[in-house]
Amino acid sequence: MMRLGALSLAAFLLLAGVTLAQPCPKVTYTTEAATVKKLVASVNCLVGGVEKSKTAATETTGPQVDTFQMVGLQHSRSYRKIVVVLLVVPAGETTKTALATAENPEAKIAATGGAQCKVTVNHDNTVEGQCNLTGGTFYVVYQN
Repeated sequence: MMRLGALSLAAFLLLAGVTLAQPCPKVTYTTEAATVKKLVASVNCLVGGVEKSKTAATETTGPQVDTFQMVGLQHSRSYRKIVVVLLVVPAGETTKTALATAENPEAKIAATGGAQCKVTVNHDNTVEGQCNLTGGTFYVVYQN
């Protein structure tokens, strides 16, 4: 009867760990019963899987974005890899956009009243942005 109660409790803990996705403490066995050994192996496997998924999630990084408001000249920091730079300029009732990449490093937009904005992806993986007569924004999408 004691063994059935212990197995029921262990099964509940296993299911709760799977559904709640919370790490469980490592368990060691104190008896030589094969059923208990299998149960301990299952718990340890579950804990190991949760730890691996947490480690993998913290090691992988996706694209990140920096935003720069421009009035005049604006210069960004250096990035490891620039994916794309998005230039956004208000032009009256609309918004104009342009893209710059490493392969196409310059983007220009003509705004209302002779205003112009441009961004340039430099060889040192920095971005320069400049607007005259109006303000704009550029977004640097990068991976580090």
